[in-house]
Amino acid sequence: MFRAGRLNRAGCGCIVAGRRRPCGRGRDEMRTAGVRLWGARASVAGIVLLGGYLGVRMFQLRHADTAHALWWTGDIVVRYLRASGGQWPRSWEDMAIVVRPDDFRVKPVAWGRGGLRVRETRARLPIERLREVVWVDWDADVRELARAPASVDHPPFLVVRPLRGDHVYFEGAEPNEMIREFLARSSARSP
Repeated sequence: MFRAGRLNRAGCGCIVAGRRRPCGRGRDEMRTAGVRLWGARASVAGIVLLGGYLGVRMFQLRHADTAHALWWTGDIVVRYLRASGGQWPRSWEDMAIVVRPDDFRVKPVAWGRGGLRVRETRARLPIERLREVVWVDWDADVRELARAPASVDHPPFLVVRPLRGDHVYFEGAEPNEMIREFLARSSARSP
């Protein structure tokens, strides 16, 4: 009777008598095959890691523009409240009054918290571009906003938010909290 296992005894096959045995290719060739398999797995893992890193960076870059726009809008609203004696803006045109031409120049040095000198690199978008990215509640009641309690987890109100996408912001630059903090300080100073 023909048995495949006996024909492979010379090492040209991988199965001898129903059990796995080394091929006749030799140990060096088997090591090379193992290295190739390990290399293929490492390549796949590298591609997956690179794809994940690029995905995170694309997410960050896509949302950075929105975060800068929200931060700048919060700054403009606070400036307007300060300049108008606490009156809420009624339109983008109202807020354009407090935007100065030198706001769009890159400021090489700014003073950070604790008196440290830091390089300011945030983007300040013109009002025309802010209209496309940010939504502002023009009917907000300043007195009601001033009474809103501070919250660590989320802003107490949403009078400034993105038109599309997630509400992303930089730490310490959430526009609604900036507005709430300014109004709370202003109401504490005035009787």
